[in-house]
Amino acid sequence: MHKPDVICLLETKVDANVTALGFMQRFGFDKKSKVNSQGRAGGHWLFWKTSSICLEVLLTNNQFIHCSLTNQHVSFTITSAYIQPHGELKNLFWENIATLVSGITRNWIVMGGFNDIASIDETSPKAIGRFARAQRFRDRLNDCGFHSKDSPGCAFTWIRKTNG
Repeated sequence: MHKPDVICLLETKVDANVTALGFMQRFGFDKKSKVNSQGRAGGHWLFWKTSSICLEVLLTNNQFIHCSLTNQHVSFTITSAYIQPHGELKNLFWENIATLVSGITRNWIVMGGFNDIASIDETSPKAIGRFARAQRFRDRLNDCGFHSKDSPGCAFTWIRKTNG
């Protein structure tokens, strides 16, 4: 069984106060940072164990939690993001990230839910007309100097059930 020292949960869609405390106790985390959901949309939790790592939250807004993380072996910056799927809010996220880029002098991991695609291979055949959207996302990644990291597992992490 995996026993992570830090974990991020996105799109929790619930009030973080009561549920987060139960999660923390069950899995042995003693610190948290959160972005509350807006109704049943969004929600973003970051939990960590102070016995294993030193994590300092540097900045939080409604789309990301930006931190400094250090343990006995490594030190880096981590930004856990959930980007709202609306054009103006996406633009605001990328403006904020572009501002942060100039101040980062060490390794930086930006992870989370971007609500975007970098390639038409990342979407269903029905959405093939989204080439311009994929190009815009790749341009934003390149402008910030980011590199995508492949991840194991299913290409699609959810299925929308419209009937039943």
